[in-house]
Amino acid sequence: MNTSPPSYYAAYQYVHDALVAAVADGATGIDPGTIAWFAVAAQINADSGSFMSNYVRDYTQIAGIIEGVSITDAAFQDASDYLAHTILNDILSNNGAIPESQTLINYDIANTVNRLHLQNEDYAGTVFGGLGLQGLHISAGFSESWFNTNKYILEKYSPFGSGTALAKTISIAG
Repeated sequence: MNTSPPSYYAAYQYVHDALVAAVADGATGIDPGTIAWFAVAAQINADSGSFMSNYVRDYTQIAGIIEGVSITDAAFQDASDYLAHTILNDILSNNGAIPESQTLINYDIANTVNRLHLQNEDYAGTVFGGLGLQGLHISAGFSESWFNTNKYILEKYSPFGSGTALAKTISIAG
């Protein structure tokens, strides 16, 4: 009997690789955002140390601090594993149909809100429009806590530097 924890990151990577192979073999209609989501999700779930893994984990912990919620590494991993379990079960129960990126993002947001007790705006993909799938966007509709969280994260991780118009926008808004 196998008692080791499931390797969700490997399952995410498997789905990613299968989608990439299908595109390479000429398949059409595969959402590039879906491919990107599975690649990033594998990194995050594995706690790989990649930019996106560190960004999402740090961002979520900082959002928790701002919201008054303690998010430990173990709590984050439990939520990440739960999300993977949910998505992979959805794929299996739908005869292998892979959800589109927006559906995956919706699952991700719901998981952040429900499992980690945060708000929709606390979803780490918000600053990247869905983990970089849609490009950067800033919305005046976000609360002050969203800007405060993103100000710190962008200053720490931004490949654009703190002097960019994006960082200045967040600094002014925060």
